[in-house]
Amino acid sequence: MMIQDTRNEARASRAQGGFTLAEALMAFLVLTMVIAGVCYGYVQANRIAMWCSMSQAAQSYAVQGMEQARAAIWNPWNYSTNSPNPDDQMPAPYTTNQQDYLDIPMKGTPYSGTSTNYSFLATNYISVTEIQSNPPVRQITSAVFWTFPLTGKQFSNVMITLRASDQ
Repeated sequence: MMIQDTRNEARASRAQGGFTLAEALMAFLVLTMVIAGVCYGYVQANRIAMWCSMSQAAQSYAVQGMEQARAAIWNPWNYSTNSPNPDDQMPAPYTTNQQDYLDIPMKGTPYSGTSTNYSFLATNYISVTEIQSNPPVRQITSAVFWTFPLTGKQFSNVMITLRASDQ
């Protein structure tokens, strides 16, 4: 009778000592989903960082266009004495567009002709319109349009400011 009880106890302890195939597959499935979530989170963080760097570069390009328009000489009472160089004058209404590469710090220079192309084109539309004539005030708008390469969507960064003649 003693021998029979010890065999039953040994069988019971062996049956509860390991994992079943279903439990092992379920654990593997959970591990796979966790690893996939971590990878997806890393890819999304990289994508958002890339979008933010491009948006910041486009904003910098918009500021550059705004500063160029604000630096133009403007004397509303005597246009002939504005500047000896007619390129420095900013008449109203005035509209121009410039195309350049976004300055994004990646591998190499944005203008290099390497096999991997890190150049992202952007277009800056600058317009100057007269808001009122007495006192003379002009509105300067600098809008940069750029395309996010991972999605192909077009985005814009816009700056608007007012300028009086004595500024």
